[in-house]
Amino acid sequence: MNEHILFCKKLTGRTTGQDVFNVIDNFFSQHKLDWKSCSHVCTDGAAAMTGRVNGLMAHIKKTKHRNRLNLENNLVTAVATISSRLTKLMREKQAQVSH
Repeated sequence: MNEHILFCKKLTGRTTGQDVFNVIDNFFSQHKLDWKSCSHVCTDGAAAMTGRVNGLMAHIKKTKHRNRLNLENNLVTAVATISSRLTKLMREKQAQVSH
């Protein structure tokens, strides 16, 4: 597995999904990068990132190469949810065995 950080830029003012998308899209344009070169996008799960209508992911999905992208939303929350469900299941099974 390789991880590449494309760039880092401090956002001042608003940080809506549209604002974040514009910064990334402008970077792509300035450096003559095509969205089809981007294979994965992973976010922290904040609403500005994952919102279905106005989040960053929604704007990325509107690009013409959206079908090539593997959009990984909120990996940390998914792991926490699975862990929580597994813990609950284990407790239920332990209670069944104890009786």
